[in-house]
Amino acid sequence: MKRIRSYFIILISALLMFSCSEEYLDTVPTDAVAKDVIFSTTQGATVALNGVYRWFYWYHGTGHDDYGYKALDIKNDLMGNDMKLYSSGYGWFLRDYNYVERGNPGDETTTWIAWKLNYEVIFNANVVLEKIDDLEGTLEEKNYIAGQAYALRAYAYFSLAQWYANTYVGNESDPCVPLKVNSSDEHVGIATVGEIFNQAADDIADAVAMMSGPSTTRPSKSQIDLSVAYGIQARIALVMNDWALAISAAQAARGDDDYPLMSPADFQAGFRDVENPEWMWGMDVNAEQATIYASFFSHMDPIKMSYASLGLQKQLPQVLYDQIPDTDVRKSVVVSPDNAIDSIWFDFAGRLVPAYVSIRYLAGSTWEADYVFMRAAEMYLIEAEAAAESGNDDGAQAALNVLLEARNPGEATASTDQILKDEIFFQRRIELWGEGVGLFDLKRKKLPLNRVDHDPALCIVTDLPVGDPSMSLRIPQWEIDANDAISEADQRD
Repeated sequence: MKRIRSYFIILISALLMFSCSEEYLDTVPTDAVAKDVIFSTTQGATVALNGVYRWFYWYHGTGHDDYGYKALDIKNDLMGNDMKLYSSGYGWFLRDYNYVERGNPGDETTTWIAWKLNYEVIFNANVVLEKIDDLEGTLEEKNYIAGQAYALRAYAYFSLAQWYANTYVGNESDPCVPLKVNSSDEHVGIATVGEIFNQAADDIADAVAMMSGPSTTRPSKSQIDLSVAYGIQARIALVMNDWALAISAAQAARGDDDYPLMSPADFQAGFRDVENPEWMWGMDVNAEQATIYASFFSHMDPIKMSYASLGLQKQLPQVLYDQIPDTDVRKSVVVSPDNAIDSIWFDFAGRLVPAYVSIRYLAGSTWEADYVFMRAAEMYLIEAEAAAESGNDDGAQAALNVLLEARNPGEATASTDQILKDEIFFQRRIELWGEGVGLFDLKRKKLPLNRVDHDPALCIVTDLPVGDPSMSLRIPQWEIDANDAISEADQRD
């Protein structure tokens, strides 16, 4: 019998007592809370869900590259074509950048972080769903809680499928990860890519259904609501090439004018405020919850005294930078190569920030900076891509031109066919840079890794063919050791 190593946390500990906004802070002592109390009322279940959201950005107490999904976002982009490191600095994320980390199944590695985080979210979503019928509260409150739990489980399975296997289309029968839909599931074998994606698709459809009727209004953007559920559905449909659903879900997600695209001034403001009108979903990180150096902004803000200012600055490759029009606001948040002439960006020690370094993500004077998880711009890009792929060039142009007008007024596209598809993908690369889509986009579009303008001595791996096993993570060794239904034969190359 294998030793069972639990990596799940039933959120009735201190984690449950934290929330994503000040008004939801619960002060009940942790030793006074029991599972049957937490899951006796809708209010208690909401506290549990707030604990799950807190897990999204909490420092997990291992390395300074383990602080939830935003850490995975940096790993994702560094494993793609469009984010590069200025130097090795303190070494954080370097092993992801040079493709060493993905092959290490040991503890506190990327394979461990991505697996542990997603299955913790899945486990706690399962607990909530199993208790939902027993809660004391209104039907609307129960539906909203259940909808969030379904959406969280969909989000986690969608993440797992993209990290641990090739994309959905053409690989439906390939091995993926275990499918666990009950909190008691422990010894569960490897499911297929198709099974995992279908579970995510079913879960997000259930989330949409639960939230489509009368429901409570979310207290902050830190929680998932109907618009965010539609956004997750649009993401899943895009990867599954369900173009019609991707279009309708993306349109429903952003609404008519529910999340207006940000102004150039807002775009240049540091991407740190969840109240940004374009943000659909983001974590409201207050001063007490900021994780300082083990945080997204520590690794992305080259101005503060941070890892990003000590050699780990994140750059755009010159070939990508040069393609961005000079009048586009997205070019203004990258340091110009004419550093000595027109750069106004200096780090904490008064040094000029190197050329091509992104200054899009700035924490400001404190570490109280919020995390973005979904924006309306992405919904326009999903609609445009899905319309183009389904042969509706007019619809694709219309959606894309809304975004172009916001980012570079006067720019518009009349392109068609493959030129239009290429343009949409380029806009996605520069719009969502730093938001964790770099590697996943290469996989879903079946593109090779082709790193131009990267230092081969630093990135090590400059080229990989489509579908190369190195673009997926290995199974953590402790899962193989603990799970009787998985063996060394299931391990990936």
